[in-house]
Formats: sequence, C-alpha cells, structure tokens
Amino acid sequence: MIILWQTSRRGLSLLYLFIFLLTLWEGVLAQTVQKTGFERTPNKFFYFKDSQVILWLDSTSHTLYRSENQGKQWNKVNDIAQDEASFLYEHPFDNNRAYVLGKSRRHWKTTDKGKTWQEFSTPVEPAAVSPHLSFHADRPSYILFNGFRCKLGSWTGVDCHEEFDNAPTKEIMCVESPQKTGFTSTLNPDELRLIQTEDFFRTEKVVDFNTGKEIKGVIAVSTINRYIVAVVKPSPDKPDMVFYISLDGENWHEAVFPDGANLHEKSFTIIEGPGPALMVDVLGGGTNQFGSMYKSNSNGTYFVKSLEHTNRNGMGYIDFERIQGVEGILIANVIVNPKDVESQSASKDVRTRMSFDDGASWKELTNVKDMNGNAMRCNERDCSLHLHSVTSNHNYGQVSSAESAIGVMMGVGNYGSSLLEYDECDTFLSTDYGLTWKMIREGAHKYEFGDQGTLLIIVDDEKDTDHIWWSKDRGETWEKLDLGISIRARMLTTDPESSSRNFLLVGSSVRSSSDTKVQAIQLDFASIFSRQCELNTSDESRSDFEKFVARDITDGPDCLMGHEQIFYRRKANSQCYVGREYQDPVVELKDCACTRADYECDYNFLRNPDGSCTRIGPDHIPNHLCKSQDDTYPASSGYRLIPGNTCVLGNNTPLDEPKMRKCSENTADAIRRPVPGDISAKPSSDAIYSNMVVFDEEIEQFIYFRDSEAVLVRLQNGELWRSGNQGTKWESVLKGNRVTNVVLHEFDNNRAYAFLEDGIHLTEDQGTNWHTIKLPIAPSRQSNNVLDFHPQERDWLLFVGQTNDPEPHSEAFISRDHGRSWKSLDMYVEKCIFGRDSKYEIEKETIFCSAHDKKQIGENVRLVRTTDWGNSVETYFDHVVEFFVVEDFMAVATSNRGDLTLFVSINGKTFAEAQFPPDQYINRNTFTVLQSTTHAILLNIFKSTGFGTAYGALYKSNENGTFYHLSLDNTNGDGTGFVDFEKFQSVDGIILANQVWNADELVGSGTSKKVRTMISWDDGGSWQALSPPNEFDCASKECSLNLHSRTDIHGPGAIFSSSGAPGLAMGVGNVGASLNAYTESDTFLTRDGGHTWTMIQQGEHLYEFGDQGSILVLVSDETPTNELLYSWDQGETWHYYQFHEQKVRVTTLTTDPKSSTLKFIIIGHTRGLERSQVIITVDFSGTQQRKCVIDKNNIEKSDFERWIAKDDDGDDACLLGKKTAHWRRKKDRACVVGAQFQEPEVVTENCECRDIDFEC
Repeated sequence: MIILWQTSRRGLSLLYLFIFLLTLWEGVLAQTVQKTGFERTPNKFFYFKDSQVILWLDSTSHTLYRSENQGKQWNKVNDIAQDEASFLYEHPFDNNRAYVLGKSRRHWKTTDKGKTWQEFSTPVEPAAVSPHLSFHADRPSYILFNGFRCKLGSWTGVDCHEEFDNAPTKEIMCVESPQKTGFTSTLNPDELRLIQTEDFFRTEKVVDFNTGKEIKGVIAVSTINRYIVAVVKPSPDKPDMVFYISLDGENWHEAVFPDGANLHEKSFTIIEGPGPALMVDVLGGGTNQFGSMYKSNSNGTYFVKSLEHTNRNGMGYIDFERIQGVEGILIANVIVNPKDVESQSASKDVRTRMSFDDGASWKELTNVKDMNGNAMRCNERDCSLHLHSVTSNHNYGQVSSAESAIGVMMGVGNYGSSLLEYDECDTFLSTDYGLTWKMIREGAHKYEFGDQGTLLIIVDDEKDTDHIWWSKDRGETWEKLDLGISIRARMLTTDPESSSRNFLLVGSSVRSSSDTKVQAIQLDFASIFSRQCELNTSDESRSDFEKFVARDITDGPDCLMGHEQIFYRRKANSQCYVGREYQDPVVELKDCACTRADYECDYNFLRNPDGSCTRIGPDHIPNHLCKSQDDTYPASSGYRLIPGNTCVLGNNTPLDEPKMRKCSENTADAIRRPVPGDISAKPSSDAIYSNMVVFDEEIEQFIYFRDSEAVLVRLQNGELWRSGNQGTKWESVLKGNRVTNVVLHEFDNNRAYAFLEDGIHLTEDQGTNWHTIKLPIAPSRQSNNVLDFHPQERDWLLFVGQTNDPEPHSEAFISRDHGRSWKSLDMYVEKCIFGRDSKYEIEKETIFCSAHDKKQIGENVRLVRTTDWGNSVETYFDHVVEFFVVEDFMAVATSNRGDLTLFVSINGKTFAEAQFPPDQYINRNTFTVLQSTTHAILLNIFKSTGFGTAYGALYKSNENGTFYHLSLDNTNGDGTGFVDFEKFQSVDGIILANQVWNADELVGSGTSKKVRTMISWDDGGSWQALSPPNEFDCASKECSLNLHSRTDIHGPGAIFSSSGAPGLAMGVGNVGASLNAYTESDTFLTRDGGHTWTMIQQGEHLYEFGDQGSILVLVSDETPTNELLYSWDQGETWHYYQFHEQKVRVTTLTTDPKSSTLKFIIIGHTRGLERSQVIITVDFSGTQQRKCVIDKNNIEKSDFERWIAKDDDGDDACLLGKKTAHWRRKKDRACVVGAQFQEPEVVTENCECRDIDFEC
C-alpha cells in the first residue's frame, strides 16, 4: 500500500491509493484495477480531449485534482489558491485550455492541460447563473465573462487580455437594455434588444434582423452549430415568441413554423448537436411533460414537424439523441398517452423510436433477441424495445453511443408496451446502429465503450457490487472482473472518443472504514492483447478489420443521407487491439444517386405512404410577389433535399426544383374561413354575478348531486368541500379526515359516500350532514367497484373490502339496512354487482361476483351467481376478465390464452356466445362496449392498438345481443381503449363517430392517421360525413366537418350534446379532408341534430349549454383568459363577460348534468407567481330576461317549438317504430325557460312498420 500525503483546506488528510492486480493467463491477457480514495464525487469532471489528462473538481472543499494517466494516479492542483475553486470550464475549441473561477474576482487559467495555472481577475464576481464564460471558435484567447455587481442587476464584461483588442469585426453580440443597467433589464424584459459591436463596445449597432425597424423583446441569442438564433417576444401582452435565424450574423430570416406550433416563453428547447438542420422541441398542451420536435430546412428558416409528443422533464431536457459517429440516425422517446398526462389522470407511457433518415420518419425497435439469441416475446400488445434516455440518464456524457464505437449502441430498458422504471429494466446492446438489439444482462447497468467499440464494460447500477463485466468481442461473450472492493457505482467513463483501453469507474464505498467515501477505480485493459490489429484493404480475409456499412431500413443500396458511410472496424473475433487512441475511425464516403428517399416534404406538404408529398396548405409567398391573382410565382414542388444530403443528381431533374404556379391557385388551396368580424362579440350589458374561490390543493374530484345545486369537491390532500349553490359559497366537511374517493348513490339523489383509508362516511342530505358507516373490513384498494347499489332497494349495499388475514385478498359483504349490519358472502372476490339494474329486470336478490378459489388466490377467476346472500353459489364461467350490465343485457368477457370471448344474457341465467359475420376477421384482444339506449349492444373491436395507429370496427347486435353485424369500419380509437363515438343525448338514433380513412396505409409505414367525422341518424344503420358549414368555400376539395371526440377530450359526461338541449350540439374541429390537431381547430354548433352546422367562434373553446339550451357559454381553450362568451340566440350574436381581473388557464367549464340552470362553473389555474387551483361560478339568473311561455295551441305566439329529428333523407325520423317530438325554446326568443333540473317535454307517436323495423 502506498500512502500519499496531500494538503486540504482543513490541514493534512490521507489520500489512499490501492493497487490491485489481476492476471488471467491466456497468452498475455491481463487487466489492472487501481483505486484512489476521495471524500466525495466530483461536481465537475472532464477529460482534455485527445489526451490522458483528467480534471476533477470538488466544489464543496474548493479543491481541484488532476490525473495525467487516465485516473491511475491523482494529484491536487496547488497553483490555485486554497478554498477558492468554485467553477471549472473546459475550452470547447482548444484542447489545452481550461478555466477555474474563484468565489470572487480571482480566477485561474491553464494553457497546458492543467500542468501550470496562471491567475487573472475580473472587474466583478461570477454571476449567480451559469454559464459564466463564452468562447470564440477561431481565437481561443477571446473569452466573454458574465458576472454581476452587488448593485442592482447584472453585468456583462469582456476578458481583454493579450491580443484581445485585435478581434475581427462583428465579433460580439449582446442582449441589453437601452438604459444600460441590469436593473432596468430585469424589470422590463420587453425592452431588451440585440446589439452588435466591432470594437468592444466603444461603438455599437442595434440589430434589426433586416426588418428595417427596431426589434425589442429579445429574450436570448445563441449559436447552435452553424446557426445564430435570436429569440424575440414581440408583444409584452402576448406569450408568442419569434425566432430569427442567421448563418453569418448579417443576413437574418424569421423562422416559419407550421400552424399549431405554439412558441411561447419557456415553452421550447433548441437541440444542440452536429446535425445539418436545426431541431426545436416545442411544448405541447398545458404541461411541460411532452412536446413536438420540429426540424428546419438547410438555412434554418422553414420548419416541419418531425416527431410528436416527445418526452420531456420539467428542466426542459428531452429524450432525444443523435447517434455519435454516424450521420442521420436519431433515437427519441415519445409519450403515447398525452391527454392523460395533461389532465394528470395517469402517469406517462413512454416508448422509444428511432429514425434512420435524420428525422424524416420514425420506427419502433422490434428486432430484439434475448440472452439466448431467441426473439423476445411479451404478453402485451404492440411490443417493442424501449430505452431510458436523457431525462433519466444514469451516467456521464452521451447516453446511447460514442463517437468512435462503430455500430455500437447500448441502453437500459425493456421489451414491452411501454418503458418501465429504471430499476425494473435490463441492459441491451446493438452492433448495427440500432437495427437489431440483444439483451446482454438482466438488470440495469452503467456501460461504456472502448478501443473504438471492441471493448465493452458494464457495471451493476441497481445495487452494491464488487465486480464488473467486460467483453473483448463486441458483446458476443462476457467475462467477470473482481474489483477487490464493494461499491455503489456512480459513474463509468473513458476518453470522449471511446478510443482508449482504459476506463474510470467512480463509486461510493459501501463499507469504508476511512474518510475516503468515494473510490475512483481505473480499469486498464491495455494488455489483454499482445499485438495491434492490421488493416488490409486489398484482402479482407487477411485483415483484422471488416467493412461496416451504416445501413438504413429501406430496400436497395445501403445509402444514408445520400451516400454510403463505409467504416473499417475490428472484426469481433480478431485477437488484437485497435490502438488508434484519440483518432477517428477510418471511413469512406460513397455518394449515391438521388432517389425520393433523399428528399423530405416541404413546408405545408404531407408525406404519403408511397413517399410522395401532397399539399395540405398554401405556400408562404413573399410580399413583392402576387400583386395580382393572374400573376405566377415559383412554388415549392413539395420536396426539399434533406439538409446535409450529398446524393448525386445525374441526368434527372431534381425533385425540389420550383414549379411556376398561378397566384389564384394558392389562394384557392386554403379553405376560406369566415372573416373574424363576422362573429365578433359585444360587451355584456346583463346583470351577471361571478365569484372565485382559491383552493390550496389540486382538485381531484368534482361531483354534482343529480337534480340539485349541491356540489362536492375532493382535493388532492384529501379535504372534502361542499357548496349548496353551485359554487357560490363553500364549506369544508369531514374536517380532519383524508377522503380518498367519493361515490354517489346510483339511484338515490340525496346519498353520497366518502371513502377513507379504513372506513366510509355517508350523507343522506346531499352533503350537509355526515355519519360513519361501520365496516367489517377496510375498503378494497384493488377493486374499482367497492360499493354497488340496488335500483329498487335503496338501503341494500354491496361492499368489497380488503384484508390480509390469512393472506391479502378482497371479500364481499351485503347490507340490507344501509350499512348498520353486514353479512359476508364468504367469497374471495375481485368484483361484485347486483344483477338487477334499472332496465335489467331479473330476480332482485341476484348477485354476480368474479371470485377466486380460496386456495389459489390470483389464479383462475370464476363468474359466480348467488340469490341467497352467498349460502349457495352457482359457477358460470372460468377465466373471467370482466362482466357488467349494460341497459337490458348482461355481458361477460372470458380469456382463453389471451383471446377474449364475449357472452351475453338477457335473463342472467342463460348465456350465449356473441356471433360475428363469418367473412370478417375478429381480433379478440381488445374491445370496448359503447353506450346503447336502443335495445342493442354497440361493440368496438380494435384491429390495432399501436401508438398513433389505433383503430377498429363498430359492430351492432340484434335485440338479444348475440348476433352482430358491421355498422362502421375503421373507427378511430387510441391505445387506452377510448373510441371516438357518442350518441346525441335524449335523441335516440343519432350517433357521431370518427373514422380512419387511410387505415390500410398505417401498418409499418409511419404514416399518420387521417380521421374524419361520420354521423348516423338511424342508430348505426347507415353513415355519412358531416356537411361543412355553408360559409366555408370548399367546393373544389374533398372536405367535410371533422370534430374532436373521446380520444382527444377525456372526462365524464357527454362531449357534444346535453339531454336538456334536444337537437343542439357543439364541437371543436375543422373543415377539410381530415381532422387537424386540436390546437388548429374552431368551434361549431348544430341545432337540427347534426344535419347543418355553423362556425360560432374561431379557435378552440370549452362550451356548455344552460337553461335547456336557451343560453350558450364558451371559454377559450387556447390561452389563459378572464373572459367568457355567451349567446341568448343559439350563436347568432355573442356577448363577452369578464369573470375576474386575473387571467386563468381554464381546464373545465360545466353546469348541472341536465343543463337546466343559469349557473356555470369554471375550473382552472391562475397564472401568477403561484399557480393556484380556482373554481369560478358565473350566475346568469339575475339577468332581466323574461320567462318563456309555452302555448301548444298557438305556435306563433308560443316561445317553444315542436322539434322532431330528421333522418338522412330529411323526413321525420322513426326509430324502433316510434317518432319523438321535443318541445324546446325557439332560437330567436330571448327568454329563460326556468325549468331547473327538468328534462324538456317529449311526445312519442307510433310509426307505420317498415322493413328496417324487422331483423333476421
């Protein structure tokens, strides 16, 4: 043992250096393990590029350490004053320079890789926010220093040493305030501007970005690869941001993003990297958890969307990485349930995608083998490999790849439907840049590459370990190396190019008896081979190297970015070392002939499955062109060469050559919308009352009692609040209890049940008073149906509780006196329900349960039935997945080796298997039972449940629910089972559903879904597209009205319609060939059951009906707002009302379930310094509208009309032999109905029998 004495700021301390040598006899096969003790892990650590020198900064003790031999020995740097070193910077453009900043104005620099250090000073101290230093790419002595004065504000100065004054022109750009003080800049960021100086601020010029006017609100300026990017906030009142891009600092262009890319402050991240295009990730929705990746053309001006729903974290880091050493290969993680994440109803489902054409298309990782070389399998749908990335990086430096590790990628992840937690994952390897993968070790490991990818090292990253695993043949075989000490690995690294055969493992000592709590272990594999590899380009059989082509995944030549990248890499089984330390791999570039794959679609064009590009919007035409509609202009062909692509044109015409186009064609190409002035709103003159309440915690439940103004709100901290007047006044109830859930009695409007961890509280007067129900055991946490209710016997309760005696399981109990006494059904269950329902009239004592054998909990689940409170039990099915009563049917789903079978019963005793048309393939993995009110089951069977590709088919049953026919093919759904389907409330037979009309193009092509909205007026018998509003001119296009539905808009209740407003419906969508993104939508209304529609407001809005449809209310769903819009004449005229001084990001607009009152509740968050949950009640009942009068004998005088739904031919609709008429308020009568909690009056007449009234 060698003991070295070192000096620290606390005096003398021991630095232990242990040498542990292992020799494995196989020729000259030896590895050396050498350990050095430190007090703590480094705050900053880096290798000087192309050298063996490492710097290690411990900013806690303000000590800098240096190693000259890749961590074999360490020495403290003594040239730096004691107790000063606070920040360490490497020079990005000079491999010999580094800088240490002190706590005050004293600092140090080195020009010889840290061997010697020279002191320098700055006028002020380092700023509180890094980075403190900026570097010049060509002149390494030129440095900008960012500091602050203790007087108000910040200061930016220049380190003017040596020949610094000889800087070339246009050298420095700074963002500053016209007042020249940091204090003003802090308080007035909207005044900030970009200045440019040629002589170190003796004179300066304000940059106008070639606009000819002063540009204020410059938030930041930065260099990204070869681009200079300036970010500007043009208006202090709006959050929108503008990018200006330059390649030379002189000529600037405003970046153009597609519609829907909401560039707001703190909403975007510019991706740094060597790629040939700018990549910008923009936040999506109302959360910072995901975004969309946009990619520029070659000059950074025009952007197109490359990837949706990219995974982000709160710090702005994105799971996105360019694979090092090869062109055009990217890896990223995406969120597949963005709506759930945005609404905070579920955690993120993360999946991994790779691109082999620089982001033009993305693929899943499906070619994956296990440790035995067999194809991996999983029990879930749509399985692929998912890997942890930047947001959960557990090591130092790049995540997946290294510059010189040719073809090699590694990652921690899992094979399944989505990414698991890090410590639930395994370690995977690819040797062909991600085309194929193999699991190399169970569990999560840190990993590193060496000797240009021929040496691989992994170390356990889940627990303490005393060994590593290493491979000398690119992962084909692995050997174990003991460390001689147990550590918890914190970092595994090597030189930045991964060309060395030495590695450094940093870990915390598990059982260290000394003060050295951290071990830096050098792993030396330099002697495992006795000879250096030889490259023989004329005879590959004699060469130690092989040619490796970075191939993409298309047929034909292995071209990538217009050329083949041919690397020479060591053969996996060659017994030699590469030894090209700090050198790049040998690579040949061979240009390929240009094909369509070398082009991407230009701005406002969309790629088709065959690779062609179709125009989806008008060209962006400069102002000096198209002075007349008869003029022509050079239009985009729809294609642009992928930036950085080097393909050879040959004799072919380039696909991106502009085409002359008439200006009139460009105008007609965009569907013309009404001008905004057509539907402008006037200020309110009504006596409207509003009241806002701020809650300390997030709202998790908001519940109306039926036919009442009483509301319950449950907060995230378990508090329960009640309002008896729709949110005007609130009181806390059940104080001191943490409520976990609230359930309303299904058949008694006065009763509700508040669940605690170990009990239930009951109210019988809509929440005014509460008392405790004594339970036999605690409520179950596994069952979603803890309480069930009886339609006739209101005091009967069916309860599922949880106990650990004798082992964890759930049991069922029955009470027939509203919880005063309980009887056990003596069954271990998952779920129990009363068989009797409001329309399912079977023996009222019937109870159905899914039950386990008490000796085999968790095994086979059986459906059992009892009619005598569990004294006798009858078994119906094994392997039950789910069961339920829907309308007048009972349905049971069973599983047979993963295939689902549906059984249906109309009496609860005899069941028949559901039968489907014999000529149609039925995927029995996933189905969704949809709302039904017409004595038939509507069933959606999924054909695909993949991310972005989920769709299915809608089937409708006969009257007894056993035989099914296809109603609508290719229905739109999502991976969680939601389906875009909804029936009009209170009007039988009208259904809205969304259909995927390019379903055949989705499989394996990377094509996005094209969705359109369909409507049926005969309960699914026939369908047609929604007619566009008359004010839209789209006669020359295949266009219809398309509305967002259940896959985009989650939450309870109907989306489009209300039972209290017959025939009326509102929706958010667009007119066109297919459905656009929600953020690119407008708001529409129908008042005739979906036959005709009108656009009532531009932009997406939340909407609600009140007073049986006599008032419509809208709130913007685009940005924070403090105004709502309302209309008394069903959208003809609008008024706006300011409901609060402070703007709110509204998430919910609601009213009573029957839309019968004049009170509306807004739920959202304030946008001030503190984000607060608020509820705002807006009350229109004080307005001076008269009471409506109904006169059935004089329709002219009556304020009501008799409305009957029409069928697709425009005739009065008959459904199930009946014609239904609704009395509703006329559109032009400004009066209030005032029928609180009542449904509109309905008149039913019989129709003559027709052939459609009969079934086979």
